[in-house]
Amino acid sequence: MKITYIIDGFNLLFATDLDYPDKEAFALQVDQYLHSINANGLIIYDDRKNLGQSHPSKQHLKASELVYTPQGMCADSYILEWLNAHPKAPIVLVSSDKRLITFARELGARSITSQAFISKVQKEAKNHTSDKQKPSHSTPSEIEYWQKLFEDRMDDK
Repeated sequence: MKITYIIDGFNLLFATDLDYPDKEAFALQVDQYLHSINANGLIIYDDRKNLGQSHPSKQHLKASELVYTPQGMCADSYILEWLNAHPKAPIVLVSSDKRLITFARELGARSITSQAFISKVQKEAKNHTSDKQKPSHSTPSEIEYWQKLFEDRMDDK
């Protein structure tokens, strides 16, 4: 069973010193990290986008789900309810909120501070970017092919 990361969205966002254009762009980077470690995630934000809905709005990403709480419900309350409803699930809470961490641990969940988690996300993003920039290496057969092609062209001259 995959581990589920329950992420206190604004707590994590404010733990970084990077400038993200919006919460969704930030969530995509977190989602990439979760995908790379084969984990699931819920990234939970307060009702700032839901605009009066009585139910949470959700956006599915590759490895996680972006959740905006219902009207009048803060992310902390949503997280507490979710943790309480899933006491046996393998969970890691991502937050620096001591009250949430204490509650999660009482239910048997693990936790990681927002600062520690964002360090892992940024390290993965840096590795992912540097991997894209590395040139691919030619195989010996490709080198032989190109070498023969150039030699043939030189012989034609």
